[in-house]
Amino acid sequence: MNDESAAASAERVDESGGRHVPSTRLLDRRPTLNQMNLLFSGVMLGWAGVFGSGVSVLFSGAILLAFLRLYQRKIVFPSDRAILAVALAFAFYLAADVISGLFHNDGMVTWRQVAKDIPFLGFAFVYARLCLSRREDVLDAVERGAISGAFATLLVTGAELTFTAHDRAEGLAGNPGVLAVISSLVYGICLLAAVRHEKRMRWVALLSALAAATALLFTGMRALWPFLLIGPAIPLLVLRPKLHWPAVARGALVAAIPVLVVGYFAYDVVETRVNALVQSVEKIEAGKHDVSLGRRVVVWKHGLEKAEENPIIGSGPGSIQEDSAEVFGVSHYHNFLLNALVKSGVPGVLAILGLFIVPLVVVVRRLRPADETGLAGLSLLLTLQITFLLSGSVGIMLGHDIHDALFIYGTIVACFLVAGKQTLPTTPTLSHAGTASS
Repeated sequence: MNDESAAASAERVDESGGRHVPSTRLLDRRPTLNQMNLLFSGVMLGWAGVFGSGVSVLFSGAILLAFLRLYQRKIVFPSDRAILAVALAFAFYLAADVISGLFHNDGMVTWRQVAKDIPFLGFAFVYARLCLSRREDVLDAVERGAISGAFATLLVTGAELTFTAHDRAEGLAGNPGVLAVISSLVYGICLLAAVRHEKRMRWVALLSALAAATALLFTGMRALWPFLLIGPAIPLLVLRPKLHWPAVARGALVAAIPVLVVGYFAYDVVETRVNALVQSVEKIEAGKHDVSLGRRVVVWKHGLEKAEENPIIGSGPGSIQEDSAEVFGVSHYHNFLLNALVKSGVPGVLAILGLFIVPLVVVVRRLRPADETGLAGLSLLLTLQITFLLSGSVGIMLGHDIHDALFIYGTIVACFLVAGKQTLPTTPTLSHAGTASS
């Protein structure tokens, strides 16, 4: 047998990751696009607390690679009108800022802010790349990524609070609020895994959910703490598993021990933040606004006044950073609707609401009751959206690189789990040796 015939009979994994063809060449053992999809999904939605802004770099790279793979005809641009509607809703978010920026052009200040929204154009392209994989495999990868990422995030935050002067955990996200969003999302995915699986996997998922909850408490972000109660209800209401109540009771008794341990270590952070909230309310009632919550009230009042100046088209994307930073030393108005109204007016408000409403409508309309993977997709979408709504109610929702990457890719995965299907290119490229590369 000559070299060519030996190479032709070597084992090689095709793009779907499931069918094997003969090949022994070391080069052909590179990860397939499918395998890279699964690894990427687990890292993006599970490890952001460890990698920090690295996930936004990964997502930007995924968009560029998706363009390349589309050019190479290794992926197929989605033709599903529902998915294209979601992609248009995400593109409109950028368009609203562009329109406002054209009316209120403050030079580089404006267009730097607009440029931050460019990743929202990547929805359909990254979705197309994800379609090389099976829905069930993607869901499994996301769950495993969240479970492992929850433990890793807890290790990072625990070390941070133990060995540094920080009184609130930031992780490599560099901000308690951002880490709280990450931890909340990971917590919800771990709970989803616990509901879907049984026996050992369920216990591992529950422990990882507890780890993510601990990291969330360590951030001291009170706005996200309600999700600790909301999170478990989502997969239970969506998937409606059959519960064996005696087993649930025994599980609750066993879980009481690690919960008490978490309570012990998180007590100081929780007590400090609750006391700060009580003191803030008392000072606001006394007419003093020199505390965190009081400053937010002042910022909101100023934001409403600013919004009244240009309610239709807004004051421009650059106005958020310039005005709020100049007056209050902050980079946003601590409320997602107020932020959008000041920045881009009515189109901006419609755009940011569309980011939530359009995917939710698409997912609900395409959902099949017997489809467990699709139901998991709905659970993921609700977890994602409630997390970001809680964050955006008194803090930042979008406009931060990590937030944007998580929100866009989380929505992509949720929509794919419900409405997606594995789509492989029909070009001859897939039958050639080079297609196993990523």
